Amino acid sequence: MLWLFLCIVLCLRQEIGGECDIKCWISRLQLNLGRIDFAHNGTIFNYGIALNNITIYNIDLTKINSSYYPNPWKIENGLLIESTITTSIDLDLNVTQQKPIKLNPVIAKIHAEVDNMNSRIGFHFENDAHGLITKVTAPSDQCGSTLTNIKLQAHFDQAWEELIYDAVEPLIESVLKKEIGPIFCSGLLDPVVSNVSSIFSNISDMVRPYLGDVRPIDIPIGEGMSDLRESVLIDTLRYVLSNLTQGDGEFNINSLVNRFTNNTGEFNLETLLNYFNLTDPIDINISLPFLNSSLYLKLLDLNISGLNSWKNSTFFDPISAYVIDSHTTLDHFIFNISFFYNFSLSDFQYAEDNLYLTEYADIDISLHDLFFKVLAQIAHKVGYGINFTDPDCINEDCLKSLFSADGTGITQMKVNTFVDYFAVNATKGGIEENFREFINNAVKFFVHNYRNLSGPFISSVLQTYGIKAVNNMITTQLKNATCHDQPNDQKVEINSVITSSVSTAALVLALIFMIIVCICSSKMKMKPAESLESLDMLQNINEEKLSCMGRFLRTDSKSSLLMTPKLSKLTRCLIPFFLLINTAGYISSNTGMALSVYIKFWLGTDKLVALPPVHEFSLWNTVTQMWEAKTYLLAVLIFIMSIVWPYSQMIAMLLVWILPATVITPKWRELVLMTQNILHKWIYICTYIVILMLLAFNFNLDMPIVSSLISKPFSINLWVYPLYGYTSFIFCIILTYILSHLMLYFERKVDHQIEIEEKEDKMTFLSRENNMFSHIFVLVMYLISVPFMFIGMIRKFFSFELVGLTGWALKAMQYPYIKEYSPVSLFLTMPDHAEKPNCFTIRYSQIVFGLITIAAPVLHLISLGILWFIPMISKKQRYFLVFVEILYSWSCIDVFAVSICSAVMQISQFARFMVGDQCNWINPLISLFFAGEDTIKGHETCFDVETKLCPESWCLFVGVVSHAILSFFTVIYTRKIMAKKDPASTYTVIE
Repeated sequence: MLWLFLCIVLCLRQEIGGECDIKCWISRLQLNLGRIDFAHNGTIFNYGIALNNITIYNIDLTKINSSYYPNPWKIENGLLIESTITTSIDLDLNVTQQKPIKLNPVIAKIHAEVDNMNSRIGFHFENDAHGLITKVTAPSDQCGSTLTNIKLQAHFDQAWEELIYDAVEPLIESVLKKEIGPIFCSGLLDPVVSNVSSIFSNISDMVRPYLGDVRPIDIPIGEGMSDLRESVLIDTLRYVLSNLTQGDGEFNINSLVNRFTNNTGEFNLETLLNYFNLTDPIDINISLPFLNSSLYLKLLDLNISGLNSWKNSTFFDPISAYVIDSHTTLDHFIFNISFFYNFSLSDFQYAEDNLYLTEYADIDISLHDLFFKVLAQIAHKVGYGINFTDPDCINEDCLKSLFSADGTGITQMKVNTFVDYFAVNATKGGIEENFREFINNAVKFFVHNYRNLSGPFISSVLQTYGIKAVNNMITTQLKNATCHDQPNDQKVEINSVITSSVSTAALVLALIFMIIVCICSSKMKMKPAESLESLDMLQNINEEKLSCMGRFLRTDSKSSLLMTPKLSKLTRCLIPFFLLINTAGYISSNTGMALSVYIKFWLGTDKLVALPPVHEFSLWNTVTQMWEAKTYLLAVLIFIMSIVWPYSQMIAMLLVWILPATVITPKWRELVLMTQNILHKWIYICTYIVILMLLAFNFNLDMPIVSSLISKPFSINLWVYPLYGYTSFIFCIILTYILSHLMLYFERKVDHQIEIEEKEDKMTFLSRENNMFSHIFVLVMYLISVPFMFIGMIRKFFSFELVGLTGWALKAMQYPYIKEYSPVSLFLTMPDHAEKPNCFTIRYSQIVFGLITIAAPVLHLISLGILWFIPMISKKQRYFLVFVEILYSWSCIDVFAVSICSAVMQISQFARFMVGDQCNWINPLISLFFAGEDTIKGHETCFDVETKLCPESWCLFVGVVSHAILSFFTVIYTRKIMAKKDPASTYTVIE
């Protein structure tokens, strides 16, 4: 085996950067051969020679070659090895003589310089019926050695011995040159052949039990362990790695390999590194403390072909309660690797100091019918892990602790293959050709004669040594694994500091307003005559003489709504109180957590595992993140409509309430409140975007079940969770609606108290009290709006398509990857897109969506028809007009349409931003190998969502536009008619 080791490493490069290659490394070796005895028993002379403490060093291996015999051109059972070395030898000489006279032993220290020692040794391999090597012999006619030159130096104990040696030294050197062959073959051959024969015999004994089927080893397993046939996780792995990769679809492993290799089945390291934008080769540092050594490997190149020839593969197949089977076959497999290594060896007994071996190598292997099988036994206690928290489920130690050290391990590793070709070559350097031929000829010899035994040999090594090493590692890892319970993260949805601060400020300001109202109201409690007198006096006061505080606190006809005596004290106090509290609510909702996006796994019926949030949003950071994602339209819409507009409303409504009529006239007060009623609904853009995200970033994938013992599948779920920031924001919007309507009512009550005489009023048709054009125009718009609005609400309006690699995978697995919605279907199916369909936030969102998107527009259309086409008295017409306008302010179908259009343009870009850099490692591969797929073209990432308008979406757009036109002109025409009937009613309706 020493020859085999030397011949492999000799096909490498010479000295590099001051470190040793194999020739340098061999030259630094010191080989101790022990003792060699020679005896001569003649008729005249009878003497014995003992060579002790033989040390060989400064070895210069100048030539090594291998060939075949008896026929050099045909591989049979003989392998001939020839070499040429130059070396130095030190030894202790002990010569004894019995004839013709007995002399005292002659002891000397010998130093020899051997130049060009040519050696030849032939090995004959004898095989049994199975082809296993049983014995190795060395025929005497195939052994020999010649010596070109030898120089001896001797140091004897006696001076006369020195004189005699100096006289006979040339004769001794001549004899050694002549007798080196017999000395080499008789003195060295027998122990070498014996050792080589013993090594191969032991290998044969190790391989022989594995010529047939490999029997699994027995690993004792404890009681109370789970049946793997009932494991959802094992069943899913089996489906993905076996059923899916062996099917006829896109996930067929040979189809995937062909996709990645342009139908060649070949992989190249350089190309693979370029896929991931890597330039440095792969470096590996391995410490070998048991050898006092270290190994540094640098993978320079790797070429693998035949990877598109997989067949008969099965993985994670539970063949019993505790054992899973994984096996596969490659029809052909070609492997080429180029590498550089540096092997440092300390305290080596055959070297004076530390050894460093630095080499480049290139290895080529060609195999066919490569079969590999592993049986693994898994011990998992029943019920263990069910109570794991979510952090436990992704903790490495906790995952290891799921498997019991007593019973988990590899029970069988089997390989079967046929070696077609094996060669080792130098990748660089000036090594002579015969060095490379030596190893390749030796390898060819063994490959040719023992190719059918390659599989059993590898199986025997794996089963004898590999399984033990792997199982020891597994046992060590599992025994040291301890799961320390980690509590689930408590989601902080409210920014308590900001919420408490703004709430306190709102309460303090509200309290100040209440105190002002109470103090001023108590001063107004005087006699009626005095009160009237005071009012008359106030009306005669010059406005310029009043101080700022005086103008604010005035209680006459030009007072603010806060100070007017025409409203109750409770009303005047509650309105600013709710305005301030609502403003604080807006701030709290905007700074609180609004949404979280989670990936969760259902492990059958037993366990739900949640990964850390993919992304979390508040209203504030949503705008900034959308801006960073370059989704400018969505960012601007949400910022203006959901941040700027709500606070502007609150400030405007508060100013309308507290400022006197001298600052903001009654007409402008009413106009501000009427404008807010009309435009308030655009705040809902943010709400619609959240609902769209709830739908877009949601999918549920139930994996098919293979085992009949499993009832519920493994499922992957992507869910969006509405949190405090979202629900409180909607509540604040609704409260703003209510406050706006109430304030407009109170404003009209204060500023437009008109006594209308009770008189008989005829019932009239508004449609008949206007000109013919308006009558026809409203009728036509009504006939357009109603059918298109109703049809548009039930027809598919928009769709979400999962694209990127996720969409491709779902399409390949024949799972739905496109979801189409109409406003009605969205309303009905909204709970289906949540983990808990009946939780408050989901039902709350559903009710609000149905109210403002479906119910309000439908009722508004019906009310417009009633107002325009049903006869009513003037008073009821005025009241009904107010009701129509309130319904219009709650009708948000137009806001919904605008939100969808915004999503169509930019939600895909935002989805990419949300995924962030989590897919950067795979995106280059997607761009290279999947870019031509319909679901990936233009979306070269792992996950993306595309929003599209459905072909029938034009129906809803026509309905929305015609509805807006109909509403505007119907109100305008109605107000004109009301003004003709009663000029005093000009300010009694909402614009």
